[in-house]
Amino acid sequence: MHTRTDRLTAARVDAALNIAASHGVFAGARALFQLGLPLDFARRVLLHPSRRRA
Repeated sequence: MHTRTDRLTAARVDAALNIAASHGVFAGARALFQLGLPLDFARRVLLHPSRRRA
């Protein structure tokens, strides 16, 4: 697993994971998309944890 050096994106991913845990994957993906991150990125980090950077 690669370590993420972009701390802002890492914080956004952590927030989206918390949103997804409490409100569902769609809500987490929507949050990332609204923050300007590509939908394919949101799908990868929320649906494929093994492919997510630490």
